[in-house]
Amino acid sequence: MLILGFVLIQTIVFGIVFFVLRRLMIQNTTSAVNRLKSTDEENAQRLDEIRKKIEDAQIEYKRKSAELAEELVRQQEEGKKLMEEEKAKFLAKMREEG
Repeated sequence: MLILGFVLIQTIVFGIVFFVLRRLMIQNTTSAVNRLKSTDEENAQRLDEIRKKIEDAQIEYKRKSAELAEELVRQQEEGKKLMEEEKAKFLAKMREEG
């Protein structure tokens, strides 16, 4: 009878310990999943911000490239005009000397 009581007490204690440990594991798993979801949402927001910054940088790059291309064309035209003026002056000077 004493052994049967001891086995019964051990079974009850084992059951209590089992349910406590199971509950702790479930809580730990749930909190870990919640932390992962939170981190995933933060990463998704950061990814969206980075994509937006990349798009803005590409737009800025295209705008500056267009401005530089226009500036290059303008400088080339100015260079051609100056060269023609210098050529005309040189030819006029040579004609005078000739």
